[in-house]
Amino acid sequence: MTHTHRFLAMGLLLTLACSTFGQFGAPGSKTAVAMMPEVQKELRLTKQQTKALSTAMYSTSAQAQNDPSSMMGGADFMSGMNERIDANALTTLDDSQRKRLGELWAQYEGPGIWTLKPIADQLNLTEDQRTKAAELVKKCAEDETDMMMHMSRRIGGGKHVQDDMKKLIATRNTELVALLTPDQDKTWTEMQGKPFKFKNPKVM
Repeated sequence: MTHTHRFLAMGLLLTLACSTFGQFGAPGSKTAVAMMPEVQKELRLTKQQTKALSTAMYSTSAQAQNDPSSMMGGADFMSGMNERIDANALTTLDDSQRKRLGELWAQYEGPGIWTLKPIADQLNLTEDQRTKAAELVKKCAEDETDMMMHMSRRIGGGKHVQDDMKKLIATRNTELVALLTPDQDKTWTEMQGKPFKFKNPKVM
């Protein structure tokens, strides 16, 4: 990856992580996960593939800035943008790489992705489970937003907020997993594939 592409990719990752629209807890794109160095190594991406991923991320970001309405294919702006990024970027991967990336994405994002219809369908969640999952994810996002709003009032605010967010998400994930039947839990485990250790686990 050239210095320019690395800079552009990191800029977009920051944009996606911070989310201008304040959607804490919203699932990110699979492409953003693929840009992590440890994931690139796990997927055995070539330099050409890595360059293609970063180029697709940048071009989609530029399109989103110029024409936000073009990203509204999903449930909201961010999900639509993430869907477009993945559609544009992941064609450079082969079938085995896409499958493993899907597993790593599920591990990185955690049960929060159950609010996405394709994932809920794959897990065969009932309407009641989908409603409860959405409520838990929404409540967690609201609590995260509240933490960020009050961060400046705390001594050592940044570190404390990060720790609190980790605890908040851990609690949310425990409550989400508790909603599953044994068969659904088995399916969720299979969807995540072989356990993988991320250098920087998701915080929000």
